[in-house]
Amino acid sequence: RLAAFPATVYFPAGVEGVITVGASRADDSVAGFSNHGRGLSVSAPGVDVLSLAGADSTNVGGDLVGTDYLRLSGTSMAAPHASGVAALLLSSDPSLSTDEVRWHLELNADQLGYPGYEGQPWNPYHGWGRLNAARVFDTPPVTTRLNGQILPRHAFADTVLLSGPDALALEITSLATTPWRSTAPPWMQAS
Repeated sequence: RLAAFPATVYFPAGVEGVITVGASRADDSVAGFSNHGRGLSVSAPGVDVLSLAGADSTNVGGDLVGTDYLRLSGTSMAAPHASGVAALLLSSDPSLSTDEVRWHLELNADQLGYPGYEGQPWNPYHGWGRLNAARVFDTPPVTTRLNGQILPRHAFADTVLLSGPDALALEITSLATTPWRSTAPPWMQAS
């Protein structure tokens, strides 16, 4: 069982526009201390990550490796993986918007799955999957981003993601180069 750290409640993970990163272990399982929940974008290695030791690393914890390195665990070890991959992506194409960077990270991640979410593109424990630095440069699949009152999702062909009262307030952003069209009832048509 995972500790209760829903990503939409804690800050800065709960701040709008933040790419929330969960921590995974070397075997791709979710670290027990990881962020999880509706706001999770991707997961990245966050257990026993080799890090530089600072001048006063005695207060940090972790296992000392030689005199210059520590093995540390935490989402604070996972988030720099995503930041570094985002920086590489932006260095190759500085014109990318914040949303486009997010889509590259999320839609090119490797979905590891989670019990009860088999075959789903997103789950609350790995988000859109484990960050994949090699695939992040690939063009994301054509998708439409649906930001409901509760949960941002990507809608793929023949997928119904939101229904009921939460489906009434949607912000729609498309990666498609062709115009977006809907066969939804008139009350749900884009304005």
